Amino acid sequence: MSKLFQSLLVVSLLFIQAPYSIAAETPAEDSESIEAIENKEAVEEITGLEATEEFETFSTAYTTIFYTHEEDLEAFLWNITGDQEINIYSYPGLAKNRIDRLVEKVEAILDMYPARFHIKIYVYRHYERGPIAFYSHATNSITTYANTSTEATLLHEIAHALIRAYFKVLPPAKIREMIAQYVDQHLRSN
Repeated sequence: MSKLFQSLLVVSLLFIQAPYSIAAETPAEDSESIEAIENKEAVEEITGLEATEEFETFSTAYTTIFYTHEEDLEAFLWNITGDQEINIYSYPGLAKNRIDRLVEKVEAILDMYPARFHIKIYVYRHYERGPIAFYSHATNSITTYANTSTEATLLHEIAHALIRAYFKVLPPAKIREMIAQYVDQHLRSN
């Protein structure tokens, strides 16, 4: 384990052990922060997408994936796994396994295994504007796009979700981002 990551964990552990009165002293999230998104209107404003479409769902052990068109889910799966053969109807178990292995990969990198971890992933058809993917603490969800999703981007956002589920008191936003970037660095070095 790198010295930087060890230092981050020590600082983060202070937030696990800290009395709950510290939570009140934690500065509020910047209202412009992607992590502070609390409603559909904010998602629409950032992404340029209308959140009025009806979603289909595809559930795995760790995730519920929301999508509007079957081709979007197939493109998302192909982009994050590199395997065009994954068909949710012919091989639903294979598709579910691939998604869950990504979650388990991040858990192993961070050595964080929160109980009953589950996250929502919203897959929209086309990237319009704003970040290509983001995690919302308020809704415990990842928003991404079928045409721009990558394994690395999804793993980074899953790291944010794991951090939220793991810590009793969330570390400051900069610490959370440094931990998520540790996942990025680990992936690049391996």
